[in-house]
Amino acid sequence: MSGIGVVAPTFSGEFVQAARAEADSLRLDAERLREQATSYLALAERATAEAMALERRLRGLDELLGRAPQLRLDLEPLRGQRLREVAVEVLARRRRIGDPIHYRDWFDLLLAEGWAVEGKDPLATFLTQATRSPVVLRQPEQPGVYRIDPEAGGEQTLRRVDDTQRALVELRGRLAEARERGEADAIMDLTRQFATAERRAAAAARALSEVARTQATLRALAA
Repeated sequence: MSGIGVVAPTFSGEFVQAARAEADSLRLDAERLREQATSYLALAERATAEAMALERRLRGLDELLGRAPQLRLDLEPLRGQRLREVAVEVLARRRRIGDPIHYRDWFDLLLAEGWAVEGKDPLATFLTQATRSPVVLRQPEQPGVYRIDPEAGGEQTLRRVDDTQRALVELRGRLAEARERGEADAIMDLTRQFATAERRAAAAARALSEVARTQATLRALAA
């Protein structure tokens, strides 16, 4: 029995021209964003190093004045992304990167440095936010135990960015085909899918930016 041949789709010259123009535009956008990312990362590293130097001076003054960290009132309660970044920084300073830690012990390290966490249940808020960090991974077969792994977290986030970008390209092509054929129902459905894919791509890009800032912080700590 002979195999069933796969018929390659045929597109109009106008569609092919538009698709090529779109591909060229996406390529230029990707190159521009990579250049921006490199510039932002360098800026983040410098700013992080300066901020950490000031914080070290502040801790030194606290010790000189005999002011216990838990009595300081100048630190605003942490929440969201700021909570994630401070939590990772504190853990990296207090423990070796990659060492597993239970989230309750991690929370205690944060409190010991005078930080407060916003929310009715600070511990629950801390757990929710800390585990959302793209560089924080769950320790297998150890409930409540996590570790910082910037390399693995960065690779996972890059794959997420690539996946979301591929999904956008695919949906953009399918939407263009549907528009060319005048398929109203398909256009409506694909437009909704494309909007969802755009939100996922934006979230992945934000996660990648957070990874870059966290890696800059960890490099500054190691310097």
